Amino acid sequence: MDFNEAGDHDLIQLVLSESQFYQLDAFGVFSDLNNMLGCLIDDFEDDAITNKQQLEEGLKYLKNVRLKDDRIQELMEEIICLFEEAVKRQTGVYFFF
Repeated sequence: MDFNEAGDHDLIQLVLSESQFYQLDAFGVFSDLNNMLGCLIDDFEDDAITNKQQLEEGLKYLKNVRLKDDRIQELMEEIICLFEEAVKRQTGVYFFF
C-alpha cells in the first residue's frame, strides 16, 4: 500500500455500499473511531489506521459495539475481522470512501 503496488491478491477488502456506510455512520461507529484514534474516517476522505496500539484499541471498541440492526451487526463482524487480520499481519486498515 505504501508504494501503491498492492495487487488484489495482496489485500483483504470489504466494499461497503453507500447505504451501509451511512448506516454505520448513523450508529456513530466512524465518529467514535475518529474521536478515539485521532483519525478521519468520513465520506469523501481517505485515512488509515496502521499503528498497532490504535488497531488494538479500535478492535476492542468494535468488539464491544452491539448494533440493533442484525444486518449492520454482521457487517460490523466483517470489519472486526479486518482489524484482527491487520493486527495479526502487522499491517493496517485503510479507508477509501
